[in-house]
Amino acid sequence: MNGEEIQTLAELLLSYVVQLQPCESFINDLCEIYLKKGEDLKVLENRFFIFKRFIRKQLKNGGDDIPRNLIISTRDQTKFAKVISITWKKLSLEQQSVYQEIREEVKLIYTTNYPNWKSNQNRNKATLKIKRGREIMYRKIDP
Repeated sequence: MNGEEIQTLAELLLSYVVQLQPCESFINDLCEIYLKKGEDLKVLENRFFIFKRFIRKQLKNGGDDIPRNLIISTRDQTKFAKVISITWKKLSLEQQSVYQEIREEVKLIYTTNYPNWKSNQNRNKATLKIKRGREIMYRKIDP
């Protein structure tokens, strides 16, 4: 896997992505995924991961307008991850903000359904997570 090949695929993906707009059905699917996890959901995906999920879905569903090279590249996970990240960095802030808006919309729906939910992402790093069967406890670690 060489750098030129990855750059070429990223340019190809970028030219394909700028034509796409996430639709309401994608947002509904995303909400459904989160709502299935219930309050066990640790953290909502950031805008890059929402973008990645959207692109994967578009490439998986296929279509006549998708370049053949992109479909093949999705099978190689390492290469595809590099292509996706390069493509994301080349998107304008305006194009990236679409995925931030989707995240905010999904977050609103999720927090409406689970008002007591809090993200575990910002938990104090000086705590130890202990699992005992189904019970999860957090204990502070003394420095």
